[in-house]
Amino acid sequence: MVLNKTSNHWMNIFGVDAVGSSAQDRAFASSVKFVRSQDELGLWSPSATGRVFTAKEALALFGAERLIEVWNEGSAILPPNSSEPAKTLRERREALGLTQTDLSKFLKMDLGTIAKAESPDFTSGIHDLTRIAISLGLEDAVLGFQPGASGDNSLAVRLKEWKRDGAKPNTIAKLSSITWIIATQNRLQRLLAPNSNPMAGFVKSDYYGNSSYPVWDIASELALKTRKLMGLSATEPIPSLRVLCQGLQIPLIHSSLHSSIAGCTLSTGSARGVVVNVNGNDGNVWVQRATVAHELGHLLWDTDERLKSLVVDNLDQIEKIVQERSPKDWVEARANAFAVELIAPKAAIREFVGPIDTTDSSTISEAIRKCMVHFGLSATAMRYHLWNAYDRSFDVDNVRSIDPTPTDDWKGREQFTDDFFVLPDTPLERRGEFAAVIVKSEREKWISEETAAFYLETNVHSYQAKSNEILSLF
Repeated sequence: MVLNKTSNHWMNIFGVDAVGSSAQDRAFASSVKFVRSQDELGLWSPSATGRVFTAKEALALFGAERLIEVWNEGSAILPPNSSEPAKTLRERREALGLTQTDLSKFLKMDLGTIAKAESPDFTSGIHDLTRIAISLGLEDAVLGFQPGASGDNSLAVRLKEWKRDGAKPNTIAKLSSITWIIATQNRLQRLLAPNSNPMAGFVKSDYYGNSSYPVWDIASELALKTRKLMGLSATEPIPSLRVLCQGLQIPLIHSSLHSSIAGCTLSTGSARGVVVNVNGNDGNVWVQRATVAHELGHLLWDTDERLKSLVVDNLDQIEKIVQERSPKDWVEARANAFAVELIAPKAAIREFVGPIDTTDSSTISEAIRKCMVHFGLSATAMRYHLWNAYDRSFDVDNVRSIDPTPTDDWKGREQFTDDFFVLPDTPLERRGEFAAVIVKSEREKWISEETAAFYLETNVHSYQAKSNEILSLF
């Protein structure tokens, strides 16, 4: 029987047990799976070695026409022309300023495999193609089906420019792959909660103050507004910025980057995310908190024109919170002031510390360390922030050295999956909320178990054994 879009016989494709009044309803209830190679989509069988999709996912990605074709013809051709997916992969790599050798080193993949993937004269394994697509920040599931595979061109330009400024190819490839994590997490979160909009109250602003209304006053107001929008107290410490990002549905990615990088804000399509470097400043969690808060200052409040797809911040920028009268970069100045005020509002510091003897350097040092432990902020940042909180009434340069070591409770709340994760082969970048979103999406049939395992770089058996434990972590 030949089906068409008006047919009532979707049970032939999705199974007689998949009931519903529409193709979508039946797909959601179906246990039928599909499988794709580089060029074709077909029905799954136990002997299939390609990329596996649930019925729900296949319908959403490839549409009813392709699934009807699978039923009528046994398979459906995916690429719109013979140049795909080779053309998309080659053009995206070149747009990032990467060579095939750069990609080969980053993926630890044979150079010939990458060369074949970029040639329309060869057919490649779908799992190799998927790994390459992910490293290039492309939407892997539609590679070959949609020319361009949802790659963000403006972000590619920014990354290439950064490479010209001296960034290493491995760093460019790593950030490119992180954009895939951000975009994938964002896409799946929208599917899981289509009506959720936790950032509805955040209205972007390109106002950075003037002589009568300085930038740090604007930043303080934005920090207070952020706390109100998130339902947080105006004075209590924020126990976990990782959890705060989860509440905002903002992907927060921990990664090991060059030590000069503190973190960055990435925008790909409509998705935005924050990257924090765990390799900077010996992995000090309090520095990382300042970095996350700084990047949130960009992401929540800077306009798209200011963000420009990629903002990379170094450690000196993050730690430099002195209220300069004429900052060279007002955008960074606002993000810095926002970060420290979000983590440790000056009013909260004064309430917590109370009156202090500003002539006694030891008393000041004790107050700084006490605030570091209470609010979770680094020694450098808290030293200057306390100075500002008390109207610069002491000589900040004479404050004696302060123990910069974070307490274990802060490490646990912010880094609890970095060093230990239930799937030991899962990369650091995918151990955050991304892992939980993957499991939730698999449970809701938006992706298959095979895809979930592939995304977490494990096998199906290990994924099945540990998926409940992953959810319990978040």
